[in-house]
Amino acid sequence: MQFLVLRTLVLQLFLQDMIIYRFYLKLKLFSLHCIINFIIVYLI
Repeated sequence: MQFLVLRTLVLQLFLQDMIIYRFYLKLKLFSLHCIINFIIVYLI
């Protein structure tokens, strides 16, 4: 019984981590995109 509870907790934490990680990646990509756009606009 305790093993099951532990497993669900670990699974939940893992899922949360994945969601946060994906959000972080999107944010990084977005900021990179903005920086590149800014550089292009600044150069032209």
